[in-house]
Amino acid sequence: MANNFLGASHGADKLYQFSGFTTTINASIVKTDPAGIVWDGTDIYWGDVAGKCSRGTGFGGTVQSSFTITGAPTVYGLDFIGTNLIHVESNTKVYQHTGFSSTIDSSFAIVGADFRGVAYDGTNVLTVDVTKVRKHSGFTTTILDSFTSAGAGFDCTWDGTNVYVQEIATVRQYRQYSGFSSTVNSSFNYPVDTPSIGIDWEGFPVPVVGPANLKTWNTLAKASVKTVNGLAIASVKTFNGLA
Repeated sequence: MANNFLGASHGADKLYQFSGFTTTINASIVKTDPAGIVWDGTDIYWGDVAGKCSRGTGFGGTVQSSFTITGAPTVYGLDFIGTNLIHVESNTKVYQHTGFSSTIDSSFAIVGADFRGVAYDGTNVLTVDVTKVRKHSGFTTTILDSFTSAGAGFDCTWDGTNVYVQEIATVRQYRQYSGFSSTVNSSFNYPVDTPSIGIDWEGFPVPVVGPANLKTWNTLAKASVKTVNGLAIASVKTFNGLA
């Protein structure tokens, strides 16, 4: 998939894939009461208001696997730190799971008004509430930076350069800011004027190449080099013989 903006609307019961950051909709999936949304480079994931997290197949509605969070809270603001899912429980904590499972690896408490959104920029966690967007130090409560958003924020995401916030101002809008600052680059209205909770940028982060993949790659690379060297030596011998 290309670098496209994603949105989850529990009011419209849909997951949207937009064309880049524009109003053009490439595709949509019908799902009941979706909240958080995130893309892992291969598949779409979403959370819902009943506390369930699901993994689709590609950008499709076929569910590969799912689990329900203890207490069934609304699953806000999904993202990944490496291969670990993270989510926000409104006004209480940011949770990091062990992979895509109900097991909680770690968490930290958040303080603010209506915290519902979370993202990961490759180094630090970002959170958003109805007044501010905050950059944390790693996965901790420590705040490195913040700015006041143009509207009440419900989720945020990062594309590697800019932060995006899903907002409710005079109208419901998706907004792209310049870097991590209050300067607005562009924005557009929700496709349907109903509550939308989750957003993501599908091109970031770049999928992680794990140790297993590196090991396999190294093994294949060594075998290929050996074979190439073997052919090269034989070819050189033949060439020298002919010469």
